[in-house]
Amino acid sequence: MRLLASSLMALATLAGCAGAPLFGGGEGTPEPPRFTDPAMTVVTAAQALQPGRNTKDEVQARLGTAEKVKFDSGYEVWVYRGHGTRDPREVPELALLFDREGVLRKAHERPAYPPAAR
Repeated sequence: MRLLASSLMALATLAGCAGAPLFGGGEGTPEPPRFTDPAMTVVTAAQALQPGRNTKDEVQARLGTAEKVKFDSGYEVWVYRGHGTRDPREVPELALLFDREGVLRKAHERPAYPPAAR
């Protein structure tokens, strides 16, 4: 139970900042993973999933390739980003927590933040 709680805290942390250091760093920076279906949004993707039932293979087939973070415990967090600007704060995210058996346990949607005043 303690492991699950700490994994969920990691999920929440990653959902808020997973893209900031990896993407959006200027020219030549790779694009973050996006949904396979360009019409899919973070909300519709989350609604298509059922924690406790979907497996990693099912999610990847439905949503496409994600940015993945693997933990020594066997848990994984996958992050998908919606469409928007290259600034990761302005793009909504969907963070998924998978257990060591590869079953989806938690899905967290982070909305896009408004553009920063310049």
